[in-house]
Amino acid sequence: MAKGKQKKKRNKQYRPKYVTGGRVDMSKGGRVSLAHGGKPVQPIRQDYPWTAAGTIQFNKAMQSYTQQLNAWEAEHATMATQEELQDQFESERRERIIETGTTAEDVAAGIMPETFPTIPTPKEIPDDADTKIDQAAEAFKMQQTKAAEAAKVDMGAVTPEAVIPCCSKAPIGAT
Repeated sequence: MAKGKQKKKRNKQYRPKYVTGGRVDMSKGGRVSLAHGGKPVQPIRQDYPWTAAGTIQFNKAMQSYTQQLNAWEAEHATMATQEELQDQFESERRERIIETGTTAEDVAAGIMPETFPTIPTPKEIPDDADTKIDQAAEAFKMQQTKAAEAAKVDMGAVTPEAVIPCCSKAPIGAT
């Protein structure tokens, strides 16, 4: 019974299922997706010292802010146009569906529109002697063929040493 208890203890131990295999850099987004914030925040002048160096830092921060703001506005301005484009697409689609329905009704009634493709009528070949085929001509006759024959082997030319059995375990070339 002592062996049975030891086996149960061994089976009940917790084994982690996710192993990182060492250190993992979670600063790049690791197992959690990276989510960007909203509209950029304008820098505040009081956050920078009232010196010449502070003014330069504040101006750099303002330039960076304007670039980020322009990029953010350009990205979010396209979303509004995407919705407008979707509405335009839907309205044009409705018009196409109605037009297709009326065209199908006309075709079913036998009225073909001008834009409907038509198959041109083929040219007629005149019934002359030049177009007739002479079936008795040599070009249309089948050529003579030979009967198929199997290849014959001269048993006197084959020696037992030259024949190697397929299932033999002897090395090739050994006698």
